Amino acid sequence: MVEPERSRPGRSRAIAALLLSIAAGCAAGRDVVDIEDLSEPQLQDEAARALAAGEIDRSIDCAEALLERTSDGARKQAALFVAAEARLADGAPIKAFRHYQSLLRDFPWSPYVPKCEDRVWAIGADYLAEKPWFLFGDLFSGRERGAEVMREFAASFPSSERADDAVAAIAGYRFERLEFEDAVAWWDRVVTDYPDSEWADLAAFRRAESWQLDARGPAYDLTPLLRAARDYRRYLSERPNGERRALALQRASEVDEMIAQGELLRADLYLVREEERGARMHLANVSLAYPSTAAAARARELLEQHGWDLSIHSVDTLQPPPLEGRLR
Repeated sequence: MVEPERSRPGRSRAIAALLLSIAAGCAAGRDVVDIEDLSEPQLQDEAARALAAGEIDRSIDCAEALLERTSDGARKQAALFVAAEARLADGAPIKAFRHYQSLLRDFPWSPYVPKCEDRVWAIGADYLAEKPWFLFGDLFSGRERGAEVMREFAASFPSSERADDAVAAIAGYRFERLEFEDAVAWWDRVVTDYPDSEWADLAAFRRAESWQLDARGPAYDLTPLLRAARDYRRYLSERPNGERRALALQRASEVDEMIAQGELLRADLYLVREEERGARMHLANVSLAYPSTAAAARARELLEQHGWDLSIHSVDTLQPPPLEGRLR
């Protein structure tokens, strides 16, 4: 007797497996609809849905396709944000940052902008926290990218409670890299734009210290030293209770001595050449502008030896030349 079809367990299991396979294929088919067949609204919805579902590659593909295709501002904003979020989830923070950056620059009033603040900060902080390479320094470390991200953060979120932190982080990075003139610009921004910041006292001091460290010595161009002297005195004048007041007094004295030594070196050069006017002028500069320095004591000795007075001088030249831009 032939057993009925429905009583064959092997056949039943095969049919059930086939049905499950078909159902799974249909479900998968809904997820892999060709992007080219999706309209712009569908691309926007699919990109967001895939991101929420953890289908990162699918979300990226749909968001990037929408960016290429759409001219609608609202859809472009949504696509930029979703693409950035998906890139960040995919472990590509710089690609994510480029999308956040486009959103911040092209659509500064977008409702997505506030959602970008924490992301952009985290990307910049992570890169700046990297250690320089032993042989190549910051060439491959990514810290320069961190500085770029922090610049964008400071520009896009100037009222953020972390805006001063971003500017101070860039200043500290430039200072650490011995890029002192650039560091001055960023320290000055902290002091000028965020006078109540916890970084303001350090920034006011480092503004002067950067100029001092940028100087090659009294035998060379005195301009950085003159700027350092000016900014140490500015610190002392503007911050009578500054945390670094004692150190600023010490450094200001050191810089004065270096400038005076530079003038004395120039006087010695004119003496060797037997050019009286030049020698008198620089000796008088030291005596008049820096009377309490060791160099001034030596200058007075030389003036007395030659019977010269202080009538020939150029003290007005011992002022730092003006700076361009926002630095004063």
